[in-house]
Amino acid sequence: MDDQIWTQVAHEAINYLAPYGPVIMMGLETASRLSGKRIERKAFVNAKSVYAVLKTSFERDQQDTGRTLLENFVKEPDAYKEQIIALVAQRSASAPQDLGRKMIAITNRWRKDKRPLPTAKG
Repeated sequence: MDDQIWTQVAHEAINYLAPYGPVIMMGLETASRLSGKRIERKAFVNAKSVYAVLKTSFERDQQDTGRTLLENFVKEPDAYKEQIIALVAQRSASAPQDLGRKMIAITNRWRKDKRPLPTAKG
């Protein structure tokens, strides 16, 4: 897969997560109450899946770059959106069988046109 596809996958996943950033660590009812609107359970679960995959992936890093960026993004999604999209795209491209595969699987949950999972090279 080329870099443009990974950027699209990252953009889609981050855009899905962004509206839930400040309330992603809360339960559905608390998140609904704090956001002032009804949150659809399936959408919230999908956003939490994006967050969980990114958090798990970034926790394995020896550098705190990904972790710090994710923490900042959930607090202020608009301020850090482009930076995290770039990082997720870059990390997915460099690890298509790990983070890339997970990001495609997650985004395929809500896509009508499913993307194929990357094939193993070797």
